[in-house]
Amino acid sequence: MFKICRQGSSHYSDGLNNQDFCYAEKNLKLVTDGCSASKYSEVGTRLFAQIFSQLNNRLDVNKFESNVEKTFSKIYTLVSGTAEEKLEFIKDNLLFTIIACFELEDKFVVKFIGDGYLITINKHNMVSYSRLFYGKLPPYYAYNKFPTKTYNEKLKFKTFVFPKEEFKKVGIATDGFAPIAEKRIDDDIEAILLGTETKYTLEGVIRSHQSQFFDDVTLLI
Repeated sequence: MFKICRQGSSHYSDGLNNQDFCYAEKNLKLVTDGCSASKYSEVGTRLFAQIFSQLNNRLDVNKFESNVEKTFSKIYTLVSGTAEEKLEFIKDNLLFTIIACFELEDKFVVKFIGDGYLITINKHNMVSYSRLFYGKLPPYYAYNKFPTKTYNEKLKFKTFVFPKEEFKKVGIATDGFAPIAEKRIDDDIEAILLGTETKYTLEGVIRSHQSQFFDDVTLLI
């Protein structure tokens, strides 16, 4: 498995922590990407993964949405104070993208809410990148707790299904993956992902082009 979670160059220069996080276990890959405008979104991404990882049925794709709600509910219980103070906590800590990929016997199932990328390798060894994009206001799950509607309807996860008869691998990445997805890196990334290029590593390529990765970059594949 390729597992990378690196601080972006702009966050380094601005003195900001890496706001991405990732978690992988058995058939589950999970990445979270904190909102850059929030004060402590790196706290929220890590707290979410820590609490989610303690749920008994966390590896059940059919329980994912209810497990996310359960995780957020546990986090909310940690916050005391007035309604305004609780809302401020959510704004500062809990605005982040969530992308999960479950590998089942016959398919891969991706569930996401927010921005990011999907990385797919089909049975013909063709590598593709698909962008999950919503502009300047991604649909973060915690917006559902706001007293006024940021979106017109309750925000829900979207689901993609990739049958194994057509796809060999499915990976997920935060939007900091853009320099690779947009082909701005000359190195043969696809060969690395396919395992045909063994001289260089994906971690090494990202490190050598660190200045091009302005945002934090995290991927699991």
